[in-house]
Amino acid sequence: MIKPPHIFVGDRLTFDTRWLEFWLAIFAINRGLAWVLHTSAFDDSFYAPLSSIGSAEAWGCTFILAGAFMLAGIYINGAWKRSPWLRFAGLIILGFCSTSLALMFWSATSAASGWQAFLTQACFALAAYCTAIAVASNTPRGARHGIIN
Repeated sequence: MIKPPHIFVGDRLTFDTRWLEFWLAIFAINRGLAWVLHTSAFDDSFYAPLSSIGSAEAWGCTFILAGAFMLAGIYINGAWKRSPWLRFAGLIILGFCSTSLALMFWSATSAASGWQAFLTQACFALAAYCTAIAVASNTPRGARHGIIN
């Protein structure tokens, strides 16, 4: 069950990031489905930097995969010792893809909408990387090194 975000103050300060991960996963799956189902969006010259790396389907599937990793890790919720690594992998993939989009929007910031799109993607990337660090730092030491007790 997903718990609401809260802060524990004890021997260390932690932030439960599951709600943020959940919404980042929904964002990733939404964007991925949009690109898989409507590949004509990549025909615009605006997406030329991304389309030179991969097709719309490839980028869409990457976003869907990242979102699926995060949702699976949240659903499993520690019942499997390596479930935090599903969350971590999804966050790193989403961070990379959002950084790629932010850099692409940065290069095309001729209008206010370009700046808004850049800032949105930069915030998504920052949220994904910060949450990945939080997930990795809260992972038990044995699970971090792949040791199953």
